[in-house]
Amino acid sequence: MIELLQNLGIFSVTIGVLAALIRSLGLHYLDKKIELHKANLDKNAREFQHSLDSDLENFRNQLKFEFVKYARIHEERLKIVRELYQLLIDLHREMKELTLFLWPKTEEKIEDRRIRVIDQAVEALNNFKRYYLYEKIMFNEDTCTLIDEVLKEFEESLRLNTFEERWGPGEKAIKDFKKESTDIVDNKIPLILNKLETEFRTQIGSLN
Repeated sequence: MIELLQNLGIFSVTIGVLAALIRSLGLHYLDKKIELHKANLDKNAREFQHSLDSDLENFRNQLKFEFVKYARIHEERLKIVRELYQLLIDLHREMKELTLFLWPKTEEKIEDRRIRVIDQAVEALNNFKRYYLYEKIMFNEDTCTLIDEVLKEFEESLRLNTFEERWGPGEKAIKDFKKESTDIVDNKIPLILNKLETEFRTQIGSLN
């Protein structure tokens, strides 16, 4: 009986030691797993941060590129709008002179002056059309629509005003044609120009 109790005591101690050992091994294993998991999390966090930093840098570079590109395009558009507008004003001025009913008296003969003024108006129209066709891609569709419209009116005014030169002085409607030509230049075209100027101001950012 005493021997049995002694054996049980030894067994209990052994079980206790084994339990403690198992618990110690279990805690050590859990600590290792936790450390490994933490190391993986740290690694993933570093990789994610690196990827994030790389994406941010790429995005920052893309923004810089877009800004530089936009700045260059805007600078070029400013130059084109200014040049086109100057040509447009020149054309309007030449057409205004052409469509005057009464020219002030000068030493220049009326016939010579008319030929000169017609040539100047044709040259101004061609200069404007040529520059516009070269740079049309820089304008949006609304602006192009207005420019096409004002060009059409200038061409129509020039056609009506030079009817006599093309068909001779015998046409009874010549005076009506010239009157209509003047009306286009004095009334129709300024309305389109006002809209076009607003479009230009919008594109170059000069609107209040």
